[in-house]
Amino acid sequence: NHIKPIHKLRCGYSVREMRRLLIDPGVITQKPYILVHDMGHPYGWPMDMDPWMPIDLVASIMQTKQRIPDSIIGVYSGGRNWLPITITAILMGVDIVRTGIEDTYWMYPHKDDVIQSNQEAVKKIVDFCNFIGRPVATVEQARKIMGITLTSR
Repeated sequence: NHIKPIHKLRCGYSVREMRRLLIDPGVITQKPYILVHDMGHPYGWPMDMDPWMPIDLVASIMQTKQRIPDSIIGVYSGGRNWLPITITAILMGVDIVRTGIEDTYWMYPHKDDVIQSNQEAVKKIVDFCNFIGRPVATVEQARKIMGITLTSR
């Protein structure tokens, strides 16, 4: 049915285990693999650990690129530090970021400004991408990059 799985990684060890248990033995074969570092959720990366969180993120992204090359790498961040983590991920060259008020509440890590809408959070990230010259994919471009086939209208 053209289902494209998105594999969530909850820590750096998950990357190694995914390679060892799922990719090398051929359990999953549908490429490109879509691998998302799921940040700021229970039993995952501790988003409140300044300054270690960005350092761990950089190491994990590089580990993913080395262990599972030619994959699509993303970061889903949540919690108060979502903005610096998302920006760090974009600077590291990830292919996917997710943002919005589902997993976040405050706009900035060290201020109490509350995000008013998903659009406000998304605009913040799009503006940053535009500022650094990083293009943002359209829906059609994203489907093509990820190998997702539209099966219904």
